[in-house]
Amino acid sequence: MGRRRWDIAGQVQGVGFRPFVHRLAAECGLAGWVRNGGGVEIEVEGAEPAIAAFGRRLLAEAPPLARITAIAECELAPRGEQGFEIRTSVGPAEAATALPPDAAPCAACLAEMADAANRRMAYAFTNCTDCGPRYAVARSLPYDRCRTTMAAFVQCPACQTEYDSPSSRRFHAQPNACAECGPQLSLPQSQVAAALRAGRIVALKNVGGYQLACDADNLQAVARLRQLKRRGRKPFALLAPSMAAVEARCRVGPLERAALQSPARPIVLLDAFAPGRLGIMLPSSPLHQQIFAEGAPPWLVMTSGNRGAEPLARTAAEARAALAGIADLFLDHDREIAARVDDSVGQVAGAQFRLLRRARGYVPAPIALADSGPAVWAAGADLKNTFCLTHGHEALLSPHLGDMENPATAAFAHETLNHYLSLFGVRPRALAFDPHPGYACSQQARAWARDLGIERTLAVQHHHAHIAAAMAEHQLGGEVLGVAFDGTGYGPDGSVWGGEILRASAAGFERLGHLNPVPLLGGDHAVRNPWRTALSWMRAAFGPGAKGEAETRQAAAELWPQLSPGRIGLELQALARPGLAARSTSAGRLFDAVAALLGLVAAGEAISFEAEAPLALEEAAAEAPEAEPCAFRLTPGPPLILDLRPAISSLLVDRRRGERICTLAARFHATVAEAIAAACAALAPSTSLRRVCLAGGVFQNRRLLEAAMLRLDKRGFEVFAPAAVPANDGGLALGQALIARARLATSP
Repeated sequence: MGRRRWDIAGQVQGVGFRPFVHRLAAECGLAGWVRNGGGVEIEVEGAEPAIAAFGRRLLAEAPPLARITAIAECELAPRGEQGFEIRTSVGPAEAATALPPDAAPCAACLAEMADAANRRMAYAFTNCTDCGPRYAVARSLPYDRCRTTMAAFVQCPACQTEYDSPSSRRFHAQPNACAECGPQLSLPQSQVAAALRAGRIVALKNVGGYQLACDADNLQAVARLRQLKRRGRKPFALLAPSMAAVEARCRVGPLERAALQSPARPIVLLDAFAPGRLGIMLPSSPLHQQIFAEGAPPWLVMTSGNRGAEPLARTAAEARAALAGIADLFLDHDREIAARVDDSVGQVAGAQFRLLRRARGYVPAPIALADSGPAVWAAGADLKNTFCLTHGHEALLSPHLGDMENPATAAFAHETLNHYLSLFGVRPRALAFDPHPGYACSQQARAWARDLGIERTLAVQHHHAHIAAAMAEHQLGGEVLGVAFDGTGYGPDGSVWGGEILRASAAGFERLGHLNPVPLLGGDHAVRNPWRTALSWMRAAFGPGAKGEAETRQAAAELWPQLSPGRIGLELQALARPGLAARSTSAGRLFDAVAALLGLVAAGEAISFEAEAPLALEEAAAEAPEAEPCAFRLTPGPPLILDLRPAISSLLVDRRRGERICTLAARFHATVAEAIAAACAALAPSTSLRRVCLAGGVFQNRRLLEAAMLRLDKRGFEVFAPAAVPANDGGLALGQALIARARLATSP
């Protein structure tokens, strides 16, 4: 006879772990107990062979939503204990406990909803230990019903029996409920389906906030939603009723299918059979599923329930204030949302599913870090903001929050930060922030840090943080070659960076190379008007002096006849005055420029959403096979200059003589990928570095990422790129946190 204890950390609360342990102990004939605490604590007693079998099965047969990050095991003296029980949770909870993300309905729950003889038939809040809301309803840890927004609903006798029965799939399922005792909808689901069929716009309260829905095949309804939501030309996400429906419209590979059907239910970018890509998700909640069952149109636009760039509406009052004049019908329910969370977005690139926006279905699951360290808070960036808290070997990244220049987003960020600090009991020693002098998030974070009594603040360079985020995710120590290609970031020299090659570690970095700088005339105006950046690149390609200016004028007049010669002339005069335009190495602006040069975005017209121009360029390239790269130059440094002016000249010549746009777009992608690989190969001998991290928003471009990875691999490099966190600014806080911990280790 023996006795053994396990202390398990990770995503082990709210996933049916205690009921699983109870059933396993009974099957093995063991006595003892299990309870929630900092993680899950287990003690079993019985025959040694049975204990050994229990230990093996504990890991091999864990519940589907469980994620074990650490396990400690020790021998104890037998006590003669009889029976096995689930004991009352102990607290306070610690960050060693990962609260599970919200999970889409499982097959068993969906079957019950479709069964006319089942008491949960058509019930929109059906769940069990394998599915249902978690993060969105949790107020605090340990994860027990009394600490969730389900505390307001007292279980009926039938539900209570399920909850108390070890043989039930709902044994200790905290959100357990039925139509008799659980949350209720404000309208019949059949009425909602009828409204959608009639072309109306519906605001519906889903798991983590309100969504706006309409019939995706009703062009008038979609156009009206686009206009009322001020969406511009930015694509809408689509909700499909089934995998079969998705496969009828799109090419779906095994990795895309796995992501679509995963409990996270992200929006997945897919290649449509018609030209272009679609962002598609399957139902993320029983409510979604039941609306289809009640006769909703077979494809729905399903987009965030907000106006402009504001956060999701969370309550009925917020929804009516924010969505008045947009929604024709409101579907509410009486289960409170403790934490609002938007849909996640991802794509398959480089043989891996990679998140572009990390939110519902993934947060607050931790990112495992290679080493333990002090608790820090990293504030992230102004755009696509997320923050990060670290504790021990884990990093807790917030859900996607939005753009911090919006006061409502800043308030949402503060609300979420306070929720995380309370939920996980983290007490940060230091704040890491981006030193950009214009970043609202950095200014706000420093003010909040003072309120929290955090005195230590650490400025972390933007592109160093991008590379560190990839290093943190892949648990890379030492140094790497980091290729950080994004829009713009504040450089230590005061200039605008964005196309950088760094020698980087968590402790520091050295700028080894960058794209050739060109003027960004008008700053943010250049971002919104890609043709202005294109003019800068044309002028750089044709060279200075009267001859170069004349060639630029002629090319611009041919490419953009809608622009008057006078307007082009004024722009060129401004470009000739160094004090009027900051010079930038931005890779993102380079992609903007080429899209404008190829006529993929209209000259003289502002883009309607960020990355509109690069997306158009990537979509154009998708229509052509792999192309040979254009010429470019590597000018020795330090720092090494990746000079792409010859490539711009070549593309201009080919466009003016009538080459197909898709071929030119493909050639440009190949050029950038080859320049990256050639630059890393040129720098490798002097650095002895063979590991390359690719990070920054430009690497959301699937064609570029895959081409760069392939060319680097052929040169013998080991290549890493973000997947579990976004390559864009949505993953920046993770890198900031890693760097801050490294600095604290050397200067506590």
